[in-house]
Amino acid sequence: MMDAYRAPLFLAVLSCTLACNSKTQKQAYEEARPAADALRAKIVAAAAQVEKRPPVPTTSTCKAPKKLTFDPNSDAHDTDYMMLAEAKRGGAKADDKQPDEDLDLHFGTNPLPRVLRGTSTNSIYADYTLTSTADEGFKNMVKRGLAVKNVVLVRERLGTLDYFLVDLTPATPTIVCAGTFTPSSDPKLGDAHTEEWITITKNRRTGKEIKRESKTVTSDPRRDALYKDAIAQLAFRMDKELGLTNIE
Repeated sequence: MMDAYRAPLFLAVLSCTLACNSKTQKQAYEEARPAADALRAKIVAAAAQVEKRPPVPTTSTCKAPKKLTFDPNSDAHDTDYMMLAEAKRGGAKADDKQPDEDLDLHFGTNPLPRVLRGTSTNSIYADYTLTSTADEGFKNMVKRGLAVKNVVLVRERLGTLDYFLVDLTPATPTIVCAGTFTPSSDPKLGDAHTEEWITITKNRRTGKEIKRESKTVTSDPRRDALYKDAIAQLAFRMDKELGLTNIE
């Protein structure tokens, strides 16, 4: 049995073992930065190639020369997605003056863009929970993001989305194939509009108004439908042409 003197010491050592060996998400990103910077350079080089490509013919389809896997929950994950504007910046976004596509699919939970955002020194898209502990799920996300060998870059062009499969394994990234589609939505859904929402807080006993808050909310049902159709069409084509499923 542990005596009264040793018990607090044991608990202190145990507490330090658990806490001292844990890292914050920020620390994990900082450790991953050298590898991420090497990958970032390839992504930027790939984006430069894609940007120069002419419009993709509507008859074009993509075919992978090898098996590809998009599975953020598995170490088999070797292919990911990014929008061209973000790829050109290597995941960095210093402020809102650096524009994204009008129809930005963002791919907010995918390992590759998350790692590039988080390891960038000037991205407003870095995770908000950087001070949280880097748990096993977070560490796996970082590992899988860094292990990506292929990327599908999505380029918006006057309402049309072109997509390019790029092999990142050569010293110079190589565009393997490309396809294109035009998302659509029902015009009857209407354009963007704003509404004023008022929240009133009252005293439960007297019913007297205590506080009144007002905020403006913008909704754009037609654009929301356009975004959903873009994701659905991209997912369909990735499954049919490249065998990639579970697009996020």
